[in-house]
Amino acid sequence: MVEKILETEIYRVKIPVPFPLKYINCYLTFDEKGWYVIDTGINYPDAQAAWEKVVTDLGLKWENLKTIYLTHYHPDHYGLAGYMQQKSRARVYMAPQEFTAALGFFVKDPQEIYSKFAEFYLQAGVPEEKSREILFHTTRNREMTAPHPEVTFLAPGQKVPFGKYLLTTYFHPGHSPSHLTLHLEELGLLFSGDHLLERISSNISYWPMYTGQNPLQDYLKSLEALKNLKVDLVLPGHGNTFSNMLGRIDELFAHHEERLKEIKKLTAEGLNPYEITLKIFGENLSPHELRFAVAEVIAHQIYLKN
Repeated sequence: MVEKILETEIYRVKIPVPFPLKYINCYLTFDEKGWYVIDTGINYPDAQAAWEKVVTDLGLKWENLKTIYLTHYHPDHYGLAGYMQQKSRARVYMAPQEFTAALGFFVKDPQEIYSKFAEFYLQAGVPEEKSREILFHTTRNREMTAPHPEVTFLAPGQKVPFGKYLLTTYFHPGHSPSHLTLHLEELGLLFSGDHLLERISSNISYWPMYTGQNPLQDYLKSLEALKNLKVDLVLPGHGNTFSNMLGRIDELFAHHEERLKEIKKLTAEGLNPYEITLKIFGENLSPHELRFAVAEVIAHQIYLKN
């Protein structure tokens, strides 16, 4: 559950999540003032118990938790932040656009947002019964993000403390509106959240409340921007740490190029987004998987249109 990163005082903490990915990587370090965390997990009993074990095993105290950085608003990264803040009074930092998205998805009147979702999926061709299942699953996620933290906003290019280390903040939209990545230049480490993963491609989705956006275009530009950073080891939000960041970026560009060709062909054949989703991802998708897969197909269609 707790693994030291190289010869540093940084630890990878694997916190369980109730999704197919099974766990999220959170990162932790400490100094004489207290301890610091990047991402938290979702708020459900297994994750709370995992954090209690981490605190005990490392000899930490909740009242000494100083800082929580959140890479983005998705519940498996954001959900426990308010709970952990209440136990410690730690300051929680994230990008302003990410907190706005969290409030929109998880705090705003659900009837308003869910009516948009229902219309969105029905227009994409999703059968009404499956659309209802997606909305029910989204409601469950909403419940696992409370309580919500009090947040201090970050700006890109800031230098922020992480124990004895200094991190530089970057905003890389695509997977989320303004995904935060944190670069420890001194050691060539990149805390990439879900922006860059070792074996799976980050989900790039279009959501109805963000009209006018082109998330895949944003994502590809953000990937290109990463090439300017000195990175020897990527510390992602899911899966294993990995080196050869540039090679992985090239793989992702090739993957999306291939996916765009596939979706262009299927769209020209007259298939709707739901039908394209089943062709590409198969028919045995859970509501959680279907929700993101359809939205990803639409994000690629928007990129093709533009």
